[in-house]
Amino acid sequence: MESAEDTANTADVEKATNEAAEETEQKPLEKVKAVAKTTVNQAKVEAQKLAESQHEAAVKIEEQKRADAAKLAEQKREEAAKQAEQAKEQAKKALEQQREKAQKQAEQAKSAQENSKKTDGQ
Repeated sequence: MESAEDTANTADVEKATNEAAEETEQKPLEKVKAVAKTTVNQAKVEAQKLAESQHEAAVKIEEQKRADAAKLAEQKREEAAKQAEQAKEQAKKALEQQREKAQKQAEQAKSAQENSKKTDGQ
């Protein structure tokens, strides 16, 4: 028969074995938890970086849209100024032609009047 001391030793050995088994089971679990926590934190950091990158891209797109719109507006303004200048030149030419025509008509009228006086005087 086992003595009380043997029974106590056996109980201590079983207890120590059970504790060691629990500790061995928990250590891998703790490692998995630690790795999982690290992975989650890395994923959060990457998600934050991605969000920042997307925001920066959106800002750059908006800035480019504004720049393109400003460039287009400047081109249209320059085109309108060019057309206005062309219209001004055409108006000048038309006025000059009308002035020349009026001057010729005045000269013809004066010549006709002088010829009329000469023929009347004869």
